Amino acid sequence: MSDWHFEVICRAGQVSVLEYQDHVVTPLKNNGEESWEISPDFWDWLKAKISYAGETVSFVIISDDGLFEPPPACFQLDSHNTCYQTVAEGCVLHAYPELTTQPEKPTASTPIPPQPRVKAGSLQGYFIRQTQKYQEGD
Repeated sequence: MSDWHFEVICRAGQVSVLEYQDHVVTPLKNNGEESWEISPDFWDWLKAKISYAGETVSFVIISDDGLFEPPPACFQLDSHNTCYQTVAEGCVLHAYPELTTQPEKPTASTPIPPQPRVKAGSLQGYFIRQTQKYQEGD
C-alpha cells in the first residue's frame, strides 16, 4: 500500500499544497499556479484534483492564522502521519491524524567542522591562518 500525504501551507490568505506519494513530492497547481487565494471550496477542489476515491491519506496544515478548516469526513485518514516542512515562526501546525513523527527542530548551535591537517610552514597553512584572522576581524 502506498503512503499518500499532503502538506497544506496557508500564509497571508494564499494556499499551496504539496503532495507526497511513495517518496515523491509534487506541488499541486490550481489554474497553473502553485499558490493561490484560499477559497471556501478548498477541500472540494482538492478531492477533485487528486481524483480521491477513498484511499487512506494524511494531512498537515501549516497556517499563519490557525483558522484553516480541518479535512472533511469524506477523507479516510491513515494510521500514521509526519511533517516534512519547517513550521515558520508565527504559524500553527495541525495534523490529521496526529503526528506520529515529530518535525525536527533546528538546533541552536552549529557544529564546528573538523580542522584540516596542515604541515607547519606550508602555503596551505598560511592561507588557513589568514582566512581565520580575516573571519575573526583581525
